[in-house]
Amino acid sequence: TTADFSPDGQWLATGSADVTVRFWNMRVPGFPHFTLPGFSDRISGVSFSADGTWLVTGSGDTVALWKMDSISPTSTPTKKLNYPGRGRITSLALSHRGLLIAAGKFNSARIWDVAHPNSAGRPLARLDHNLSWPLIAFSIEDRWLVAIDYFGGYLWDMSDPNRPSNSPIIWG
Repeated sequence: TTADFSPDGQWLATGSADVTVRFWNMRVPGFPHFTLPGFSDRISGVSFSADGTWLVTGSGDTVALWKMDSISPTSTPTKKLNYPGRGRITSLALSHRGLLIAAGKFNSARIWDVAHPNSAGRPLARLDHNLSWPLIAFSIEDRWLVAIDYFGGYLWDMSDPNRPSNSPIIWG
């Protein structure tokens, strides 16, 4: 189960194991305003961009980008990013400047640059780790990316997103 508020506070996006992403209009709270179609696995992450123009979802092996100015119950993602490998996506994060998406999975994390349409869905970097159910987060200035689980985590310096450098492991 996952949730995020749009930066303007108008929308709450929720995702869950019932394979749905629901939009709740916070100006008229109560029932979901609409549901996004097209998912085949549980929703493990939803995140709005800092400027509110994008919603990013994570489900199974797919990260999807949705343009908020045209989102509706009949929308399709603007872009889908494939993340093959063992297990499902366990979490995702959108950098605060909205340029990078990170997704975590069993033993790895991937980073995509979504600001450049020529990336064709290829990840910028694959970050290996030994975490089972990592949670992923960018620091507020987007310099650091952390992946953590129950026993510890990894920290990467994202000063050059094409070559993230692994910093000391965090335990505790």
